[in-house]
Amino acid sequence: MLEAIQRIAPDFNGQGLKVGIVQARFTEEVCHGLRDACLAELKTLGVAADDV
Repeated sequence: MLEAIQRIAPDFNGQGLKVGIVQARFTEEVCHGLRDACLAELKTLGVAADDV
């Protein structure tokens, strides 16, 4: 069974992607940190700020 599983190579190129981020307001300190880290990683991957 495991032999039948095909692996897909990761593509870490975010150019041209449109991305939405959902953030809770439960604990703002934690959520803001997670949001900022997410935005930084998306920028690293090539996602344009206008596409977020």
